[in-house]
Amino acid sequence: MTKAKLITISIVSFSAAVFADVNVPPLKGPPVRSGSPIGFVVHPAEGMYDHLQRFPANAELSNIFIWRMKDQDKQIVDFGPPAQWLQKLYASGRQGYPILDTSVFHSQGWRAELTGDANQKEYMIGADGKPWSLDGDKTHFSSLYSPVFRKGVFNYIDQLIDWIKLNDKEHRIPGYIDGAEWFMPATLDYSPLGISLFQTWLQNKYNDLKTLNAAWGSGFQQWQDAAPPRGILVGNGYSGIRTIAFTRSEMKAVFNVSGINCNWVSPSIKVEPGQDYKISAKVWQDGVSEGLCAINLICYDKADNPIINEVDGQFYWTSFSNQTWGTISEICQLPANACRVRVKLCLLGTGKARFVDPSLQKWPTGEQLLPVEFLAVKTAQKLWSFENDPNCGQSQIVPAEDNAKKLMFCLSVPSTPLPYKHTGAAWEDWVTFSYESMAGWLNMCAKHIKQRDESRQVISYVGCVFGLHTLGDFSTNWQRLDISLANSPDVNINGIQVCIADHDFTCATGPIDITRKYGKHIYATDLVDFPFGLNSGFEAIYLGALAAVQHGMDGMFYYCWYANEPKAYNYATNLTSSEIKRFIEDTNSAIEAVKGYVLQTDVAVLHPMMSYSLADENGRKSDLFDSAGLYHLILDIGLMPDIWTPYEIAKQGQDCLKKYKLLFIPDCPILDNAANQALITFIRNGGVVIGTGRYPQKDFAGNLLNEIIPAASGTECVSATDITKAISEHKVATLGRGRIYWIHGKLGRTYWGKVKRWREAGNTPSVFMQTDISNDSESLRKYIRCSMDKLIDLSGIHRVAKFDVASGNIHLAVYKKKKSDSTNNLLLFLVNKGRGRTEDISMTMNSSLSAKTGDVLIDFDRKVPVSADANGLFTIPGFAHSCILLCEGVNNAVNSRP
Repeated sequence: MTKAKLITISIVSFSAAVFADVNVPPLKGPPVRSGSPIGFVVHPAEGMYDHLQRFPANAELSNIFIWRMKDQDKQIVDFGPPAQWLQKLYASGRQGYPILDTSVFHSQGWRAELTGDANQKEYMIGADGKPWSLDGDKTHFSSLYSPVFRKGVFNYIDQLIDWIKLNDKEHRIPGYIDGAEWFMPATLDYSPLGISLFQTWLQNKYNDLKTLNAAWGSGFQQWQDAAPPRGILVGNGYSGIRTIAFTRSEMKAVFNVSGINCNWVSPSIKVEPGQDYKISAKVWQDGVSEGLCAINLICYDKADNPIINEVDGQFYWTSFSNQTWGTISEICQLPANACRVRVKLCLLGTGKARFVDPSLQKWPTGEQLLPVEFLAVKTAQKLWSFENDPNCGQSQIVPAEDNAKKLMFCLSVPSTPLPYKHTGAAWEDWVTFSYESMAGWLNMCAKHIKQRDESRQVISYVGCVFGLHTLGDFSTNWQRLDISLANSPDVNINGIQVCIADHDFTCATGPIDITRKYGKHIYATDLVDFPFGLNSGFEAIYLGALAAVQHGMDGMFYYCWYANEPKAYNYATNLTSSEIKRFIEDTNSAIEAVKGYVLQTDVAVLHPMMSYSLADENGRKSDLFDSAGLYHLILDIGLMPDIWTPYEIAKQGQDCLKKYKLLFIPDCPILDNAANQALITFIRNGGVVIGTGRYPQKDFAGNLLNEIIPAASGTECVSATDITKAISEHKVATLGRGRIYWIHGKLGRTYWGKVKRWREAGNTPSVFMQTDISNDSESLRKYIRCSMDKLIDLSGIHRVAKFDVASGNIHLAVYKKKKSDSTNNLLLFLVNKGRGRTEDISMTMNSSLSAKTGDVLIDFDRKVPVSADANGLFTIPGFAHSCILLCEGVNNAVNSRP
């Protein structure tokens, strides 16, 4: 691109009316299919409009514009394909929601080259100081802060908006999607533009260098010296637990900037495709963050090519204490095209690891596939290969400590100096600034769109928020939904990309529970189904959609109706016509049923989503497995919580929790003083806290918090094997008018049980899935549910409705009519997450409500009148998927405090 062309682009800002294709004929069509949007992401280029007409979807989300240019140098938009799409949209009667592509993620190709021509100063820059890319050095991205990028975006969307205003006279397009898959796969941009703005951000936060230096443990002489830590992702990509290591120029000899990988790898072993195999080893570790000491099965096809990102289930990590031997033992199914495998013993972070008795067996026959010579003292050193990043780590194969006839595979990676004494605090600042900046650009675009067209709504499309709980480590590196929500007030409707994973709906409901408290409509802009082959079947996706509505979703675009690539997303071929029809109609019926009602959420949970790094103990500031498990537990005992993160609490202030009766706190040893003080204020004002695991003790710099929750003080966290004792011997304390109940064990982690990261197909990230459903584990989960149920009663918290939590399969949401009158109505929405029809459910309504009669809508098929018996019990008939109980003439909700 020549300098002249750059100058031309920088000054071009013609009215879109000049470029708009005004020859689109006046558009008329059948009456619009009204209501909240229920539809699919469609790819207009693939057609299928005649087939789409067979189903009652009333909306579609389309990326129809995709930066098509009639004149690329002058950035004049080509409206030919959009004109054809708009005519088909009118003929269909559906509503259309087109993407206005404002995000950095889709700034590759010629658009990124425009910013790169500015001496590469306006590319997105990675931690290594080079232009960042998803595919090596092939495709670069524009910097979020690039003036060239921003001017180009505004010029582009102005043309699109003006064209829509000119041609969509009947408003078949009710709103714009502000960017696609926002943030994802965002990185932290180390461009000069970004670093300069970060230094300004630090000045606004800390006011003077002395305060900043104290917080970071740094010694800056001027603001221009304040350099963000350069983090590199470690943890084997999409497998295991990922965290951040740090690199500086003098550290490159130790850590290659691509990560930390130190492995012993076996010779290849012939296997049968699709067969089950058992991989195992005894493992010892010292100073290794959880998840970074692991065993891996590398699969190869018949052409000897490694099978990458097709199956993520062949990676298993330790969770044992330091200097303790434990066993990793897992059953894994190989890809259908796997012909050979190699066993890999992995160390992916700093510390030391030892492996004894590595094994690969056919399962269930137990046939050992590792030949004797692979584990013989004289031959193993020659047969196994040591693979590592340049100058990263050391290795040995030596006789085992307790048996000289056995081999011990040793790996070690030395620790290196951190950039700052309090690098964890510095990293948190850099992450927070980066995501606030991205959210700021999202909001700036939303405001600009609204100013250009006041007649249509602006919907966000915050990508990759699925896994707020089950993909927790991913969300701290590539996505921060909480920061986005808290900094985009000009977005009218919060659109979020969520998923379901078989019958675990928390991947979808968790993000909805964090979004709901902002008081806006919530649209699922990509409701996707994984990891089980992206085809969990009708039952899972149907129930997942109903669960999402139960939690507050009121618009949905399921991805995808038709897709040539990747084929795994082509849901139209995986469901029958009757299933598709029912899926759409019942999702719409659920949304319509709760219209005019407000979800009652007097319970909250702290989700300690903060940045991970090797500057933190164990690589993390909290245990998100405990948080994920606690969230599962809360739902399984019939509560519907709002989710708050420490960032949101600190930003909104101490009063943000005052509406709640009960607050759950999972394992959370690190918290900033502002968020911690809000917790203290909540308790003092009469709130009840139920906490598990480690209690908040220190801030990001390792200093003691200004005040410690009293029930937690002086007691260490017990092991998972002592969890029943921890429950029975929970600590109780008072503070002001409130009370604290603390269980000194990771109750949530124990409740969720053993998990593995899993995905069978597609290009979506794999999620953590519960794997242990043995009788012993299910019995322990039942005990935990019943114990928590009793503890809530003991605390004096009054619930609107209660039922037996023994099965743990019933999730409950309570809705109250928006406008109070002489006949207050209460609506109870129940979803059955189990497999198969429920038994009749005995439900007790709070006596203060005086609820006597009601109607129950069973599976959207039939309505049954119900009445309370002399003991106040309602009997809810068994249902397969969902039921909605409407009680009329009830009193106002119960007192907000015990």
